[in-house]
Amino acid sequence: MNQRIKSLAEQSGFYFYDLHDIGGHDMGETIEADSWEAAEKFAELIIKDCAKNCLGIVSSGGDLDFAIWKIKKDYGIEE
Repeated sequence: MNQRIKSLAEQSGFYFYDLHDIGGHDMGETIEADSWEAAEKFAELIIKDCAKNCLGIVSSGGDLDFAIWKIKKDYGIEE
């Protein structure tokens, strides 16, 4: 999982667990939250992070296309 997304998910109240079967074999990771507020907070944090990054790039002379590319790259959507 993209570390930036995982960090924002943890900040918003999601919990990550490693899963293992009865034999102790690694089955990967799962995620859960106690309420829908965590999902709302997660979405809010992503939007704020993207807006902050976009504003920082554009205000320092970068263009919008670069800002969009950088945000996608930071979130693991584009290489």
